[in-house]
Amino acid sequence: MQIVDAIIAPGKADGTAWDGTVTIPNSVLNALGTALAGGDPVGGSLAVLAGPDLNNAISSLDKPDAYGWAQATTFGVSGDEYWLAQPSEAVQDNYMPTWPETWRYVNIPIDSDVRILVTLTDSDLVNDDPIGAAEINSTHLMSALAAQTKYEVRVDDQTDGQILFIGISVVQQSGLM
Repeated sequence: MQIVDAIIAPGKADGTAWDGTVTIPNSVLNALGTALAGGDPVGGSLAVLAGPDLNNAISSLDKPDAYGWAQATTFGVSGDEYWLAQPSEAVQDNYMPTWPETWRYVNIPIDSDVRILVTLTDSDLVNDDPIGAAEINSTHLMSALAAQTKYEVRVDDQTDGQILFIGISVVQQSGLM
């Protein structure tokens, strides 16, 4: 199991941009809400984030500089935290940070009580802003395995709408590791 990427909202829960005081236009927030409620919430959200209404309202420097970590809990036992990106490696000015393929969880029993907490933070010069913490569970892992491709787990309801999706990839293990 690997955490591949995240899709982050255009601004903080208070409606301001990640790295500035600019207010995200209501037209963008309404379009994002419509996209999330539509038939293709991932594609619709990405279109809003790349759209002219948002990009004309804020500078590219107002986007989040994301870093974070993941921690799995299996059978009620929490494992080690693993960095997706350390603060010094934050993905700069990007609504869709992609994490390097430096690690993955192996031997995770995805058909049982597994939870993976993903915590993301926006790196700033003075005070970093929490983006959110969202939990991926065994149902999400099973869906990703069935999809046989990157699977976007919708998590906006867990993060005050600040993280929209977390992209995961699950491959069934064959043989002994």
